Amino acid sequence: MRPAETGRKRACFSKARSARDERWLLIGLSGRALARSAARSGGIVDVMDVYADADTCRWARSVQRVPATAYGFDAGLCAHLDRLLDRRSMKGIAGIVVGSGFEHDPALMCALERRLPILGSSVEAIRRVKRPSSLAALLAKLGVPHPPIRSRPEAAGAGWLVKRAGAAGGAHVRRWRPGGVLRNGEYLQRELYGRPCSAVFLADGRNGLFLGGNALYPLDVPGGDFRHGAIVAAVLPAARRQWAEIANAIVRETGLAGLCGLDGIVSDDGRLWIVEINPRPPASFELHERRVGLFRLHLDACRGRLPCRLPATVTGTRALGVIYAAREWRVPPRLRWPSGAADRPPPGRRIVPGQPVCTLFARGDTEAQARTDLAAGLAALCRRMERASVGILDPSRGASHTFDYPTDLEFGCRHYSRFRRNGGGGCPPGGGYGPVRFCSVNA
Repeated sequence: MRPAETGRKRACFSKARSARDERWLLIGLSGRALARSAARSGGIVDVMDVYADADTCRWARSVQRVPATAYGFDAGLCAHLDRLLDRRSMKGIAGIVVGSGFEHDPALMCALERRLPILGSSVEAIRRVKRPSSLAALLAKLGVPHPPIRSRPEAAGAGWLVKRAGAAGGAHVRRWRPGGVLRNGEYLQRELYGRPCSAVFLADGRNGLFLGGNALYPLDVPGGDFRHGAIVAAVLPAARRQWAEIANAIVRETGLAGLCGLDGIVSDDGRLWIVEINPRPPASFELHERRVGLFRLHLDACRGRLPCRLPATVTGTRALGVIYAAREWRVPPRLRWPSGAADRPPPGRRIVPGQPVCTLFARGDTEAQARTDLAAGLAALCRRMERASVGILDPSRGASHTFDYPTDLEFGCRHYSRFRRNGGGGCPPGGGYGPVRFCSVNA
């Protein structure tokens, strides 16, 4: 990995190197978001990802589809990269920009770096924030509230979550059942109750720059489905300063570089608990895009340069939601996608149960409007996909049987107290609401 420069530098955009001057290879489970941001910056990118969807092909110079395991890439990625780099059309690549899919095995990045330079956080920094024990030690050293963890399940009762170290997306998370067994790579983390949230920040290896916060809406927390459902650009006023201070402290201690993210819980007493650190561009960064793409700021930050001022944001409050396949589905050939849809699979693509189908974006003048418009848009898109699938739609039920997506977004945090009243588990020390209640469509 190319390390961030040791000195603190604040560069105005007129003096920073432009993304137009270089060509980069993006490697991640999904490369669409970074490819779109690079295009906004005027940059040229090639992509290696798992989906090779229509939107990625639109924004990238070339797209190579590569396989991955349930938790990320494996050593086979290097063979795919070697074959790709043998092509004459791939000459002139400046280096690699990584997305998700590497945190479970950061050593894989070392193998990639023997082929091309990598711009981003170092392997050491990634290990420090993604290994559960080292993350807990880091947050304890900084005095940041965080949930307890356990590597051994003995005597662990209810109120714990099972997670896999380095995994992403929430599909790997499940509630612990006393007497169960932890599989290789899994650990226990105390379940916290409150308002799920996240933050996006830039890091130059020495300092962090807060970009924005988000409200998180998992698919069905009470039902044990922790998959990423929806994100709305929003931050509690009381937490804004906390986010910025915590991000800055973490960067100074670890040397993180580029676009990064924090996941947390805000309890009812206003305390911010940090649950995860993402040492690469998080899924929510698109909600905080600037008129100059954040991809360009990501490259500059990885080189040790934070902006002296942030460019103007896109107007309005943005939100995104993900639709998943509840059962096997094949994309109809004549499906008409709405303008806010992204990550669109090509016609004929087979979608297996549990796999994401697409992302839908919405925008409103306020957080509430964005949330309401997103909920309506997700339901309408599912109905449209059902109608385009012969023999699947059942109008009498008024709901989809083929797709899972976050519902009840317009109700916001009303479901915190409802879940607690319905027996949603005890609250750990520090207090808090119950998790947001979302009903999965096929429940």
